[in-house]
Amino acid sequence: MYLKVKNPVFVKNLSTNLESTTKYSELVSFLKNSENKQALSENGYFIELVLRGVGFRVFLNDKNLLFQVGFSHFFICNLAGTDLIVKAKRDKVVLFSYNKELVTLWASYFVSLKYPDAYKAKGIQIKSKEYRIKEGKKK
Repeated sequence: MYLKVKNPVFVKNLSTNLESTTKYSELVSFLKNSENKQALSENGYFIELVLRGVGFRVFLNDKNLLFQVGFSHFFICNLAGTDLIVKAKRDKVVLFSYNKELVTLWASYFVSLKYPDAYKAKGIQIKSKEYRIKEGKKK
């Protein structure tokens, strides 16, 4: 889901409100509020990622995102120098920024860590995108 930027003057108030939400559930309720949704649609872009698979997890530590996606190690992404607001909860990640290229770049990078499997769709997926699942062998 991409939204257009129309009113950059409102950006500072909205970003402080988003950064003040500490929990993922608070962010989701913030996004569901109709006034905030209207403000987001006029001021920024956000993408929601979902991790599908047994044991796939994401952890947020300060400005570091740690992905556990079925390998023997974590993928650590340092987001300290970016203007990206990130909220994560177990198997979901919300990326928000006023720069569309930044959001899409990071979302595509996260998806590339574990692209969804063609047969079971296990991996990191963009929530608003549909993935085709191939049919298995027939007996």
